[in-house]
Amino acid sequence: QVPGAKVAILRTNTVTPPKRSEWLKEQVNSGVNVIICSQELVKVGLDLLATPTLIFYQLSFSLFTLNQAARRHWRIGQTKQCRTFYLGY
Repeated sequence: QVPGAKVAILRTNTVTPPKRSEWLKEQVNSGVNVIICSQELVKVGLDLLATPTLIFYQLSFSLFTLNQAARRHWRIGQTKQCRTFYLGY
């Protein structure tokens, strides 16, 4: 457990792609500070400006997918320092 963490999980069957941006805004507005999701769900069409820190605990076999997902928070308009971590064992 992480003290102070409020978690939401984005699943493929939870929210349709056109509504993911709005879902993310709703989660952040309700106080969620940790989003768990697949790299495939965020590789295109979603900006993660509200989440300047990304932590990858499992890497994709596709470098394209990994690179696309890793740059979702580093966009025009981002005012926070962006950090990306890759966990390895």
